[in-house]
Amino acid sequence: MPYKTIKEVTKLTGLTESALRYYDEKNIIHPTVKNSSGRKEWLYDDEAVSKLKVIKIYKQIEMPMTEIGSFINSMDCNRAEAIAEQLINLKERREKLERQIVITEFLANIEAGLEGKHIEDTQLLNIITEAVDKLMVE
Repeated sequence: MPYKTIKEVTKLTGLTESALRYYDEKNIIHPTVKNSSGRKEWLYDDEAVSKLKVIKIYKQIEMPMTEIGSFINSMDCNRAEAIAEQLINLKERREKLERQIVITEFLANIEAGLEGKHIEDTQLLNIITEAVDKLMVE
């Protein structure tokens, strides 16, 4: 069975060496073989590389590492439920982000309209407060 070095695995997966060491430390996934020093010559088989690629996918959807570890190390966990819950979380975050973008664009437009004008701080606060109040009604 051909083994891949930690450097080869980083190229194949896009994960860093420090991430691989972190996964080992947290008992998420271990190198297939490591020498007595524990650091050099970490070797991974094809199954370990496949699991690391799956870890990367779950990381991209910001799945918590505890859940990822369960997915990788146990076939009994309920992946479908956890993924559905993560989808809900991501959609809620997207909605919040969309609201933040609208407010930021709104404030940017106010600032652009005020560019070059001298306005007292209290006037500026009143303008922004009124604008945000109006935005919240819309």
